[in-house]
Amino acid sequence: MECSICFERFDSTERLPKVLGCGHTFCFKCLEKPSLKQCPLDQTELPDDPQKFLTNYFVADMIRREASPKTVAPRRFWCRDCGNMAVDSCMDGHTVTAASAALRSALLPAAKRVALQAEVLKDIQKLPEGRAVRAMQVLLGPAASCTLAFQDKHRKWQTDLELAAASEAGAQVDLRRYYLYALLSNTGVDSDTPQFDQLAVDEVVDALGEDVDLARMTNAQIETLAASSKLKEVRRLKGVRGSMPCCLQLLQGVAPHLEELQLHYVDRLQLQVVLTMPRLVRLELWNCSEDLWRYPFSLAPEEEQEAMTDKQKQQRDVQQQLQQLKSQLEKQWSSAQVSQVQALEQTLQKELQQQELAERLQQRVQWLRIGHLPYGFTMSYIYSQRSTLEELWLLAGTGGPIDNWPYTSGPKGGLDVLHKLRVIKRVVFLRQGVVHKKSCDEYCKVNQTNNVCSSPPEQCCHSWSYVNNKGVKGDNKYQCEYCTPGVLVPPF
Repeated sequence: MECSICFERFDSTERLPKVLGCGHTFCFKCLEKPSLKQCPLDQTELPDDPQKFLTNYFVADMIRREASPKTVAPRRFWCRDCGNMAVDSCMDGHTVTAASAALRSALLPAAKRVALQAEVLKDIQKLPEGRAVRAMQVLLGPAASCTLAFQDKHRKWQTDLELAAASEAGAQVDLRRYYLYALLSNTGVDSDTPQFDQLAVDEVVDALGEDVDLARMTNAQIETLAASSKLKEVRRLKGVRGSMPCCLQLLQGVAPHLEELQLHYVDRLQLQVVLTMPRLVRLELWNCSEDLWRYPFSLAPEEEQEAMTDKQKQQRDVQQQLQQLKSQLEKQWSSAQVSQVQALEQTLQKELQQQELAERLQQRVQWLRIGHLPYGFTMSYIYSQRSTLEELWLLAGTGGPIDNWPYTSGPKGGLDVLHKLRVIKRVVFLRQGVVHKKSCDEYCKVNQTNNVCSSPPEQCCHSWSYVNNKGVKGDNKYQCEYCTPGVLVPPF
């Protein structure tokens, strides 16, 4: 048995085994050294007087009883040919050296590499946390695949290098250094230190296809994507939050060709970009910025005069001319004729407004999930998609004042726009934390003859699922998240 400090064999004299308070055993000669203040293994503080250490009699007895079948040379010599402690047969013909010298020659190169690595680690500690973790993985990983590329105006050179686990600390650092020297010799061009983070970001962005989930990407990757030509390939974008970096730039880049969008915490500028996406067929809008709540807007054409096209302006001019002509003829018409003209005028006015709105949006949304946006915008946007909207998931409460929207749905007529959806197949009311009146008995009376609910649909949940928009039982297109069995909010 040997002392783990000097690697010399314990004996019963100067190298008597002594046990420390922490339980580790070393020879007395090593413990006498004044420079030894702590246990080399666990850094336990040592007493100043070495005489206070107790003898490890168990180890001492084992040494005395130990008997070797062969004659062994003093274990202070190392056989370089055998790679082991020298025995008598090694003394003739083999290269033998002092054990301490052999140990020193083996540790010195490794010590230099460890010192180099320590300097690198000091630099790593100055990096931000994310880059520091990646650098540690590159330096200390047991195995790594190193891909380096170099491109100049004449050619591109790329190769892969598999780095196996190194037996000595710092060997991977040397391998990378030699590999970079070879690259420099091959190209004859020097450059700055490669940015490993940026390389990783570019690799992730290059691997993206038509379906992109920003919730799985870092801010650096999102910023790179926003400035990348890969935006032209994106057709389905989910996990978007208005607070993300470059969110507005990202939406502007995908607007011409995006088909599906999931956007939370949208602000006014971002919402205006969404409204100009011509190919959008599936949309989720959930939550908005404070400015939209303070200064809400709807899609009413009279509030969007600035967005009128030349064709729309021409139609408006014609209408104004007709109005002037009507004023001149009213003096010659009877009251009945005037009423007919006024009714026709209102019909034409309404159709013109609807045409203006449809031409402005240029959207054909078929699936919509919307919640926590102002009432005026929510209802006007749903109405703008009345010709194509087939499935609607709407956050809305039952009953209560409209001022508390969407937790309440307002008085009678608050949700009448839903009855104007032309091709709707399913409407599901989401009841997450809203006022929910699911019983029809308290809030309305059902005619027992024809099963018609006399209460406005928004005042109780039962009436929506019980009768259709014509008051006839059997239409189950209107469903409640809580009251209708089997209704599960689908993932986007």
